[in-house]
Amino acid sequence: MSTDLERAGLGGRRLEPEGREWLLTIDFEAFRADRLRPWLHAMRAWAREARRHRMAFSTFIAVEDVDVLRLADPGAHASFMEGIAGLIEAGMEFHPHNHWVYDRDSGARRTPKPDRPVVPGYRKRMSFFHDAVHVNGVDLSDWMGTVLAAYREFMAEAGAAPPPRPAFRAGGWDSGSSDDDLRTFVRALADNGFAYDSSAARADGAGNRTPYGRNAFELAPGLAEVAPVSHMNARAPALSRRTVRIAAELLANPRLWAPPSRPGALVTVIHIDNVLHTGRGSRVRKWTVEDPETIERRVASHFRQLAAIRRLLRLRCATFEDLRLRPAGG
Repeated sequence: MSTDLERAGLGGRRLEPEGREWLLTIDFEAFRADRLRPWLHAMRAWAREARRHRMAFSTFIAVEDVDVLRLADPGAHASFMEGIAGLIEAGMEFHPHNHWVYDRDSGARRTPKPDRPVVPGYRKRMSFFHDAVHVNGVDLSDWMGTVLAAYREFMAEAGAAPPPRPAFRAGGWDSGSSDDDLRTFVRALADNGFAYDSSAARADGAGNRTPYGRNAFELAPGLAEVAPVSHMNARAPALSRRTVRIAAELLANPRLWAPPSRPGALVTVIHIDNVLHTGRGSRVRKWTVEDPETIERRVASHFRQLAAIRRLLRLRCATFEDLRLRPAGG
């Protein structure tokens, strides 16, 4: 099963780490001044549990949301950055993430989201690539430079240095639809010195879960794809439909659990904001959880699930900066 990047002829040698690395990744987005209080509760609980369980996370921060928060409410932004500093102290590593082109001086989206794709037959969600290239017509390498500038300002405000080998994840998993789109996307990453991308989707269009052991490969000199393998819901109880689905995803990757033990990079995607929602599927009610005790209980439960999976599958938590890849089988 190949990825869209491989279908476009962009996949080089397959890569693997020396051991069984677990990259717990977070898409950190949708934080706003009017809902910041529960966010801060969740961030503090997350930092505490990360220290307790000695778990590291690679987190993709939506730079447009950071800029909007700073402009909308400097006080809320200052509180948010205190929470970010606490997460970094607990071992969280931040990388850039972006969904649309916007004006950094005002925070305003440059162009409203269209009702339908401007390119007929576009196969991805209308997000990062669609908005930047097809709606706004920007040079993607130039826009990625703006994203990096916003990200570096965020890191400076947090009092931390950016990782020397940055990773990127396209907002909405939208790295482009056509082969030409994907080549433009990879060129923009290489032009801006990224070491990793984690945006690849399956070539058959059936989502963005790539099998463990086949999800890491070269894209360009110094640039590797390390694609998502699984997703976890941060509010799922120990026994629920969600945890059954998560278990099914892991069981669908026999290289993870069937002997002999094989090296690889298990990339799991998490959204912290899930702990602030209720319901499931089409009945999800967002931003309805504000009680600190409920938030802390959900976060603690999620970490117990993570700890159980780590122990069961004999994984080592790592970040992109920890990752050292070699040719597969080497």
